[in-house]
Amino acid sequence: MKKDDLKFTDKGFDRGAFMQYMEKSFNLTDFGFTRELIGNVLSYAEEHEHVSKDMFAYFVADIIPEIDFREVCGFCEDSILTSNGIYEKNRFWEEKAALLKEM
Repeated sequence: MKKDDLKFTDKGFDRGAFMQYMEKSFNLTDFGFTRELIGNVLSYAEEHEHVSKDMFAYFVADIIPEIDFREVCGFCEDSILTSNGIYEKNRFWEEKAALLKEM
């Protein structure tokens, strides 16, 4: 997977790629409950946490303690991020290049 391969929803987030990343990073294949919980957090955030730029990414990172702001930004469209969010997104893709190539 590459940054250019992301397919954003109308909310500016690639949920499928993010879930692939979560499953690869945290070995969630045997944990259906965890996948469902993460999906519910994302659904809530997509519906309610687009009040300002970066808000979606901060909210998801705050609720899921295993990930950080940069990781969420990696799967967000630039239009929902501030310049800091875009910087963190680019850092994410540089740092995780090897892992993401396998996906």
